[in-house]
Amino acid sequence: MADIITITNFNLTSSTHDIATLSAEVTNTTGNKCGYRILVGGVIFKDWSEFSDVPMVLSCTLDKLSIGNNTVSLEVRSSDGTTVGNSSGIVILNNVAPTITISESDNYHIKASIGDADNDSVSYKVTLNNKEIQPWPELKSTPC
Repeated sequence: MADIITITNFNLTSSTHDIATLSAEVTNTTGNKCGYRILVGGVIFKDWSEFSDVPMVLSCTLDKLSIGNNTVSLEVRSSDGTTVGNSSGIVILNNVAPTITISESDNYHIKASIGDADNDSVSYKVTLNNKEIQPWPELKSTPC
């Protein structure tokens, strides 16, 4: 009897601005062990695992994803090496724009505070009357 690999409960969940979680369940009709790999945007994120008993419940943290659409694919193969099953989905990661708060401290000075809900690093420049008075510095951690 030939292997029939089934991937069920395939789920992608984003938790922060650059991290998501993949979860799935894998079965094989013959009971042969299976191995898997994960691709993000067609690039191997996690190479082939060792063969494990089925059913398998998978959970994998996907870090360093890009802002926007990320195509995530799960490929599963049986230990006989001839049968492959796959499932894929898209996880969308959004970026929240940084915030800036400016207040006047006296007639000659202003005070600025920059924050970012995603805790991204930011860079900034200061202009006065269309003239740059503070160039873009290196990236800084927020809040700054």
